[in-house]
Amino acid sequence: MGAQIEFENLRESSNEPIGDVIVKSGNEINLKNLTLSGELIPNIIDEIPILSIAGTVAEGVFKVRDASDLRNKESDRIKAIVHNLRNMGLEVEEYEDGFAFEGGRKLKGAFIETFNDHRIAMAFSIAGLIADGETIIDKPECVKISFPDFYKTLRKIVN
Repeated sequence: MGAQIEFENLRESSNEPIGDVIVKSGNEINLKNLTLSGELIPNIIDEIPILSIAGTVAEGVFKVRDASDLRNKESDRIKAIVHNLRNMGLEVEEYEDGFAFEGGRKLKGAFIETFNDHRIAMAFSIAGLIADGETIIDKPECVKISFPDFYKTLRKIVN
């Protein structure tokens, strides 16, 4: 997508690579949308909700295909992403195995249904930060499943 990202303090924990991610922002960075599909999907399946939010501010079409497993996570994440992006004012095309939308559109604040899914709650909390108007997350406490201090950490970053 053209983001300026660096990794520091790389290590392994529970057979998973972890580290610090440094993301540089600014007016000079213009993200470009992409299609996520094929062999890439299993490696990024849990990141698709937040990547979708990044896609809303990037130029071009953001498309996810070959991701029918998203329908069998803590929620039907395809349905949840499509539903909430539509609530925020985007036109989104839904497929059995994914979805697509034109990026570069301003989101509108909305009532977000998490479907009790921590990744949906976190992704759309970020969407709320870039949306015009108020965004309300219906069950924010569900983030405790994977990131109990999510909102505390987010407040530190935003303030």
